[in-house]
This record gives sequence, C-alpha cells and structure tokens, in this order.
Amino acid sequence: MSLSDSSSHGGEDSDPPTEAHSSPDARREIYRTAARDLGNPVACEKLKKGETLDDDHQILVKTNIHGVRMNLDPKIIVYQYHVNLMKRHVDNKTGNLVDYPMYNMLGLDTDYFKVNRRRMTTKIFKVLCDTYPVFGHANNFVYDSANTFFTFNELPKDRKIYEIDEDLSTEWLGRKNQIYLEIVNPESPVQFNVKDFSHISRNFKVYNQEVIRFLELATSHYPINHTGEHIMYNNTATYFMDPTRYGYTHQDLRDLGNGKYISIGASKNVLSIEGPTMRAAAALSIDSKKVLYYHTGTLLDIICRLCDIRNPHGTFDSRHFTKIRGFIKKLVCHRAYGDFGNATVVLYDIRPMTADTYTFNAGEGRNPTVQQYLREKYEIELEFPHLPMVCEMMPNKSLSFYPLEVLRIADFQRVGAGTTPDDIREIIRSTAVAPNVKQVEVDRSYKSFNFENNAFMNTMGISIMEKPIVVSARLLTAPSIQYANGTDQPQVNGTWRMNKQALFLRPGVCDGWACVLIESGGQTNFEEFKNFGRMYWAEANRRGLVMPQPLDCLAVASDREALKDVFLSAVNMRCKFLLIGHPDKENTLHSAIKTLERKHDIVTQCVKTSTLSKVAAQRSQLTLENLVMKGNVKMGGLNYSIKLKTMPIDEGVLFLGFGLSAPGAGFGTVTPTDEKKPQKQPDTAADADDIKKRAYSVIGYAANDSEHHDEFTGNFLLQPSYRDDKVVVSQLIFEDVFSRYLKNHNNVAPTRVILYRNGCTEGQFGDVLRYELPHLRTAMKTHFQCSSKNKIPLTVIVPSKVHSVRFFNSTINPQDKAMDQNICPGVVIDSAVTHSAFCEFYLNSHRAIQGTAKTPKYSIIYNDDEDATLDMFERWTNALCYDFQIVNSPTSLPAPAYIANRYAERGRMLLNCYEDTSLRNGQAANSAVVPPVVPAPLPPPPPPPAVNGNGEEPHHEDEDSGSASGSSLHQDLLSQHFYLHSLLINYNERPDLRRRRLNA
Repeated sequence: MSLSDSSSHGGEDSDPPTEAHSSPDARREIYRTAARDLGNPVACEKLKKGETLDDDHQILVKTNIHGVRMNLDPKIIVYQYHVNLMKRHVDNKTGNLVDYPMYNMLGLDTDYFKVNRRRMTTKIFKVLCDTYPVFGHANNFVYDSANTFFTFNELPKDRKIYEIDEDLSTEWLGRKNQIYLEIVNPESPVQFNVKDFSHISRNFKVYNQEVIRFLELATSHYPINHTGEHIMYNNTATYFMDPTRYGYTHQDLRDLGNGKYISIGASKNVLSIEGPTMRAAAALSIDSKKVLYYHTGTLLDIICRLCDIRNPHGTFDSRHFTKIRGFIKKLVCHRAYGDFGNATVVLYDIRPMTADTYTFNAGEGRNPTVQQYLREKYEIELEFPHLPMVCEMMPNKSLSFYPLEVLRIADFQRVGAGTTPDDIREIIRSTAVAPNVKQVEVDRSYKSFNFENNAFMNTMGISIMEKPIVVSARLLTAPSIQYANGTDQPQVNGTWRMNKQALFLRPGVCDGWACVLIESGGQTNFEEFKNFGRMYWAEANRRGLVMPQPLDCLAVASDREALKDVFLSAVNMRCKFLLIGHPDKENTLHSAIKTLERKHDIVTQCVKTSTLSKVAAQRSQLTLENLVMKGNVKMGGLNYSIKLKTMPIDEGVLFLGFGLSAPGAGFGTVTPTDEKKPQKQPDTAADADDIKKRAYSVIGYAANDSEHHDEFTGNFLLQPSYRDDKVVVSQLIFEDVFSRYLKNHNNVAPTRVILYRNGCTEGQFGDVLRYELPHLRTAMKTHFQCSSKNKIPLTVIVPSKVHSVRFFNSTINPQDKAMDQNICPGVVIDSAVTHSAFCEFYLNSHRAIQGTAKTPKYSIIYNDDEDATLDMFERWTNALCYDFQIVNSPTSLPAPAYIANRYAERGRMLLNCYEDTSLRNGQAANSAVVPPVVPAPLPPPPPPPAVNGNGEEPHHEDEDSGSASGSSLHQDLLSQHFYLHSLLINYNERPDLRRRRLNA
C-alpha cells in the first residue's frame, strides 16, 4: 500500500473525530478503561518461512546448540513436589522451638551462602535416601536446593514430614541440628511426561515450563554432586574449581591486581526448538562464562591491593573510604582468630574508629578497646591498630567492629557492586575472543558438564548429542544508501564509504555555533583544537550543512562552574550549537554538559580529545566524516535514506521502538510492598540520593514520526522501578508519537504500525499482550480513527540479545581477524533452532569488530496482518539496522530499537544529574513535592473489536477479579509524580530539542 492509500483511514468510511475523542481528558479516560479490558495473552501463529531470492545466498552455519536424545520409556512419569527443607532450633530468648527454611539461611542470599546451601542440601538428601526407602536411590531424583523436587517415585500421599534426627545430622553433616523435609500437598503433585512439550505453547494462560525446569536440573546433576570440581549458584551455570582440568591455562585466570581475578565456567540453557521435523524438541545451548571473583586472603591485604596502599602504617583518606565501601558491602569474611570454625561475618561498612581508641561494653563493668580485648582474650597483638575498622550489622541493629587484619575473605564470592569501569574493560577484553577460540571454549564447556557420567540422566535414558546442530541460513542483501546526489551499496561486511562529492539528503541548519575545549592537562593543545574546528566546519559545508563561521573558539577549565559560564555566554550570543572537546576519561563533565544542553536549549556535540587529535594530527578522513554525520543529525538534518530492491519498505509504515534503563539492584530499590512499610533510613546523603535515583526506571522510545520516513527521533519517560515487567507509561508514549505523526503527515494515518518492544524477556511476553497491547490498540483507534472497515495492521516484535545461542561460519580460518571469522551482516536463521511455539528468527545484522558476534533474536508476538510474511519482517528489520545515520555500518538492532535504548541511557544520565540544582531547569520544584495528577471521571470508551489480531476472543476482567493490575497500574501513573518528574528532565518542554536526535 502506498502512502497515498493510507488516507482511507481518515476518510468517509471512518467515524469523524469528535471532541470527546480528541480532548486529552477524554483520551485519558479511554486509556483507563483500556487498562481494565485486558488483552488476551496469546502470541500470534507462526508465519511462513522466509525464501531465498535472487540476490540472496544460502549458507550453512554452526551453532552451540546440542540436541537432547530421549530413549526413555514413554510411560515414565515425573512427579514434581513443592517442598520446604527446614531446620529446627531453640530460640535463645524465648526457649521455644523455631523453624526456618534451610534455603534462606540467615536471610542472606550472597554467593557464599548460595554455594554452601546447595552443598548442604545435597548432603541432606543423601541422608534422606539412606533413611527413607520411599525416596529410592539418589539417582532417582533431583532437587533445586530451594522448593522444587523432581522424582520418578511417587511419594506416599498421607505423609508430609520426613525428619533427620540430631545424631544423623551430626554424623553426616558435622553439626547437631534437627532437620526435616516438608512435602507440601503430597496428595496432588504435578505430573508430566518428559517427552510432552504441549504446555510450551503460544497461549500464556496455560504456558508452563515444568519440562524445561526438570531438564535444567537433570543436566546439572553431575556438577551438583561433584562439589570438588564445580561451584554452582543456580541450575544453569557452573564455575570451575580448577579450570586447567578442562584445557584452560593459568594465564587464562587473569589477576586484575586489585583484589579481584577473572575465573572461568560454563553455562547451559534448555531450549524448546522446532527441530528439523517442525515438531517440538528439547535442545541444550552451551557457552563459556567468565566472571570476576574476589581473592581469598586477609581483608587488609586485599584492601591494600585495591587502594594501591604499599605502606599500611599510614592512614586512609576519603578516596580510600569511598573505594572500600563499594568493595566490602555484603562481603562475607571469616575470623582469623579463635575457635570460630567457618562462622561468618557479613560486612556492612567501614568506619573511621580505630582498634586502639574504640571501646565497647565487654560485660562485668569492663570497657576495653578492641585492641585490648583481642590481646587479653585471644592473645592477638595487632600490627595496625591505628587503621579504621569494618563493621557487621547484628540482628539487633547494633554494629560489631573488626580490625582489617583479623578477617579473611570467604571463598566463592563474585564481584557485584564493587565492579569498577576498569574491571568491566578487563572482563570485556577477556570474554571478547575470536570465533575459533569461542568454539574451543564451547567444546570445553560441553565436556565440563560430563553428561556421559551423569547418573541421573543415564537412569532416565537421556543423552546430549556431542556434535552441535548445523542449520541452514540465508544471507540477505543489504539496502542501498541514497544521498541527495547519488547512491552507495554496502559491501559484504556491511560497511560503505561516502563518496567525496556526496551531499546529505537533508542538510541541517545552524545559525550560530562555537567551539569549546575543556582543558585536559596538555593532552590536546589549543591550536590543534582550533585546527580541528576548521576541518569540521569545512567538511560540514562540503556535505551541504548551512553553517557560518563559529562565533567563538575558547578553552575553559575542567570544572562545572566554567561550563555553566560557557552556556550562559552561548545564550547571550544566540548560539544554538556547541562543539566541545573533552578529556577521554572525563565522564562527570559529559553528564553535566548534556544536562546544561537540556536546560539552555543548546545542542551539543562532545568529542574526546583522542578523537579530535586523530582528525587534526593524523588526518583521519573517516573519523571526520562520522563526526560531521553525527553533527548533521543533531542539527536537524538527515544524512541518507535506505532503499530495498526486494520487498521495499512502505513509506507509510510507522516504526516505534522501546528501550529500558533499569536501576541497578541494591540499596534503595523500591517495591510495592516497600511502599507500605516504614522506609529504611539512609546512612549518608549519598545513600539518600541513591534511593531517589533507584526509584525510577527510564523508558526510552524512538519513532519515524517526523516528516521523512527514515528519520527517527525520540524521548524518554520515567516510571516506577518495580514495574519493569510492564511499560506503564505506554499510553503517554503512544499519545506523543501518534500526535507527532499526524502533525507531520498532514493528518494522514500510517499504513501499518510496527512496534519493536525492547527490554522484554520471554517470561514477560504475556504481560505485554495483556497490559500494553490494549493501550496501543486504543491509541491507534482514538488517533487514527481506524475501525474494522479500515484497520491499520499492527505487529509487535521483541528483539533480544539476552539469550545463549551462538552462530559460527561452517569453516573458520584461525589466521583471520575476528571480524572476518564472524558470520556476515544479513545472516538470518528462521528454522530448526527457533522456538517451537513462537514465531521467531535470528538476524545478525552487524559487523562484530572484536570477539564473537552475539546474534539478536526476534520474537513476533502479535501480528494481525494476514498478508504479512516472515520474509518481509526479516528484510525490513535488516534494512532498518542500516538507518542509524551516524556511522557507515549497520547496528546490531534496528534503528527504532537501537535509538530507543540510547534515549533510555540519556534519560538515566539526566536523572542522575538532576539533583544538582545548579544544572537542572529551575522551572519546577524538586520531584518530592510534585503534586499528583487526578483526572475527573469521564464516560467509557467505545467497545473493543469482537476478535483480536491473533484470532482469539478479546479478554476482559473486572477490576476486582484479582487481575486488575492493569487498572492499578494506571492508577500508579496518575497518582504519583513520575510523569511530572519526567517533564523536568526530558524534552517535552523543549520542542526544538525534541525534534532532533540528541543522543546521536
């Protein structure tokens, strides 16, 4: 359908717009009702597979997926029980017997306790097998160390409790405890056949994964029971006690020199694939893993290495305290004195009090210093009593203090919150291995699980095929790149170069601009920077940009006050664009610049000093071209258009992408339950600030809602962090995008809407269909006036890189560079290894420069266009990956999704800077006092269509039916300040910035 055809969606066959539909309050009430009319959580049917056309190539690719062969008796039934493994002890205060679950010892879920819990529960079940014959042999069951227990033997229906007395506990477990296993509802266990995959369907109302969970445990039986070789925190990954057993060398265990080192392991995931026969089958994806661990050793030694302290006889300054706090939070240690065995100390903080001055009540009227107490009771003479001490939070909320030199770090602890940017760079360097090396690592990972010696799998008759699956794939043709005066065709590797005479399709306009160098200690001299500015200006004009000479070129100090003065001067000069050079490692000022950009309505482009030096000193034309391309987009221009020869993209299609920036787990994360509880008071101002920032998730979005169909701009909104399973601000996004589209297209509706719903896991597909889809459908109806007569087709595609599948060329030359060993851009796989129930394809659109390419997976969960084909979505998605506009190569995700992620990142940056009142816009008060929005009640909307796009009856539920979270979800949005806080930092109130690609 052409763009002109889309006029029918607003023509005489449709209902005319009414004031009730067009007013914001009326539309808000329509959305409220849409939230009550929940969508049907059924994914669309599979589409016809793509075809190899004239310009395509058929190829074979290897995978890291191994087939699961099941030679078991089809009559074998697996019983799944919900269990509680409990420990009973006498409460010291009350004298009463108290039970608590073994899987949550001490209420802590840190790595040390996870590992020891799994090892302890493995021993306990061996004792149960020897004590109670009903459990059968240890090879007849698997247990997840928490609440799920699978067995071949049906347990007695009339017995719930199985006890281990104290004598057996002492003999087997080395401790005198009364332990018992409680079987919840033994009379009605879940029963299933391992070969039955019927419950893994596209209907999320009946979708369950008992078979998947069972196979995850079954294939982990060997590492679970061989704790001398493996460390396991969950059922899908293992880390090696001795990686040299599996072909690695000591050089592979990289010591970072700061109390941390990189260790090696393996992961596996059970998949339900369609297989070569198009029937659901189990398979196992296997990959290598590398993770950052804490060194064991005395806490003082590790902290000295962390802070690069060579002489601990000195003192710690504030920088040391900041670094140590991030390192020790929830770190588990053992005492290096006394007869405490493996008793643990869970660190809470570091405080300035020292062992030679801090006193405490030791009973009997004594108040010794910590140094005196250790000397008198344990005959320990401290070597460094003047150093600050770490503390542990006791159950009664008091603090217990320990000198650094008397604690040693416990084993099995991965680095979490203590990860630094330098650590991340080292991990990336370690994990980014070429495909030929990655294949070797995958083979080692396969062998590490020792499937052939897995006693439980052998008993079941389950085996894992040694050779990974080889699958047929297609290499799609890239789109052509169209400039104002010519066309380029990308090479096989996806890249292209602009012709020297090429002009931007739509040059940007800048009436006034200036160059600013943030001084960086001599890294770049000012003359070199001025030369860079001249080269940038010349290249911009050569490509068609309308840019006069810069109003000024100046150097400023590397601090915020100087930056604020620069922006104020720019406002007075009516400057609309600042080209800013800044030090390579200066991240704080970069955030401040982007916050001041939003505050003063002045577009900025930041260039690292090493990059501008590459242009000015090394004369890199490619780097200069990329910088000018980026600048043109920021100034409202469009560099090029993409054109597909086969299945060209309809210019009337509205593409929309979502992206999510969630707060990191940790202090201050808010949950609905927490809101009803007295909030934990922060210890410091930094903690208080952290709580505010962690209350928000940032939803970025981007769409081609501007005048040109290849131009993507966007924005971001804030929402409660505990609602990351749903985009609760979706109605506001649709309102913004659809209104802009109509305004920029003469009130003509789009011919089709395609949503790339990023940031969503497979387990959340049902929520998207249930809660977000009704808002999208309602928004389309109210804005585009579509009806059953002139329906606008809608498709929802979920891109994901969070999966475990890898693809390799069938033959690899180890001498080639990593980028040449990887599969080419445009490789698409839509059969054999795709999901057995969902419509799915893998598309490798990008060129992996280092390491092994991670091919994104695309799941089409909703589609109501009967004429659409999988081939069309594959080709359009691949083409959109060439539409990022600021580099001459494709991205890993299509432009709407990729750019939406960038807007989410920008929103997180602005949110983090918002609390600096000197940077933020002063037009509104702090978010804590923003009043709620409570709309007046309005009439209900028109009824929904009789049948939804997936061929299912629409689903409705009453508000009090127990599934009224759609309604309460909407009330969260209305009754809290999230939306108004969004307006303080996003681009809604800055229309000149909103129409540009600021995150380019």
